[in-house]
Amino acid sequence: DTDGLTIDGGSLGNVTVSGNNLYRILKVDDYAALTLRNIILERGSNSLAGGAILNEAALDIFDSVLAHNRAGQYGGAIRSGAFGEVRVFRSTLSGNQAGEQGGAISNAGRLLIQDSTLASNSAETYGGAIKNEGDATAQLTGSTLADNNAVQDGGGIYNEGELLLENSTLSGNGASLQSATPSGYGGNLLLLSEHATLTNSTLVNGHAGHGGGIYITGYATLEIANSIVGNSASGEDCFGAT
Repeated sequence: DTDGLTIDGGSLGNVTVSGNNLYRILKVDDYAALTLRNIILERGSNSLAGGAILNEAALDIFDSVLAHNRAGQYGGAIRSGAFGEVRVFRSTLSGNQAGEQGGAISNAGRLLIQDSTLASNSAETYGGAIKNEGDATAQLTGSTLADNNAVQDGGGIYNEGELLLENSTLSGNGASLQSATPSGYGGNLLLLSEHATLTNSTLVNGHAGHGGGIYITGYATLEIANSIVGNSASGEDCFGAT
């Protein structure tokens, strides 16, 4: 439906929809549009991608919770494809897991997260909270990523695309936290390629073998203004190419 569908649980007191750890809850097909308001999506499961939601078009989420969802590979809560656009407002994504990348969100398209919290999500390889793929764009405004973990690299965000952080906090995220001594790269943020901008943001208490705050490769560029990167629990605050 190109006119879009809205599901609003507000009048019913935050409706909970569960996948019972067996099924993906929602899919947004090509050319469709879905808006969720005041909804709890929990325990969705898919062997490949998008434990709660697989998005191929337009997805807006307001005042909702996505919790304890799991994908076998990409996007424990949400997987958004190359033509997808996801916008998240005043919502919480927590306790989601990906068997490979993007514990909460795996993004190959356009992503906006505003006034929201991503906490305690995990990925078995990259991007404990968010994996932002090459040619994708992600913007986080007024949001918090806390205590997310990637078994390999990029505990908070693993970025290969265009990334903007403004008025946001990344705290306590870790790469390889399952080890007694973290060995991964980029506790709060790993920049593999493309460009990232940090404005009025704070990255603290990250855990990693290298780059507890930020790890940047020679293929990426970083611009920082009025921001704090420090107090890393392990690994340097900033590490990588200059």
